[in-house]
Amino acid sequence: MPDSPDLSRPSMANGDAVQPDTLRRSFLHNLLHVQGKIPALATPSDFYLALAHTVRNGLLRRWISTAETYRRERSRTVAYLSAEFLSSESRYGSIENTMYYRLIGCMDRVLLS
Repeated sequence: MPDSPDLSRPSMANGDAVQPDTLRRSFLHNLLHVQGKIPALATPSDFYLALAHTVRNGLLRRWISTAETYRRERSRTVAYLSAEFLSSESRYGSIENTMYYRLIGCMDRVLLS
C-alpha cells in the first residue's frame, strides 16, 4: 500500500525559501482541510482556492514576522502608492490574469511532482 501524504500543517520558516515538498504538503493540507476535497474529486476551482490559501498563508506568516520585528525594533513605516498604478482598469485585469495563470502553472508542478 503506498504511503499517504503527510497532511499535517507544514511549517514554512520565516525568511527561508519555501521548498517544493513544503509547498506541496501545504497545498494538499488546504485542499483537504479548507476545501474538504481529495485530489481525485476536486474541481479546478477547489485546486485554485487551495493554492490561493497556500500562498496567502505564506504571505501572512511573513507579514506577521515583519510586523513583530517592526514592533520590537520600534520601527516606523513610510508608504507610497503611485497614482499611475490605479489609473487603468485594464492594467489591473492584466495583473490579475497573469497571477492566475502563474498560480495554475505552479499548481500543476506541485501536483505532478
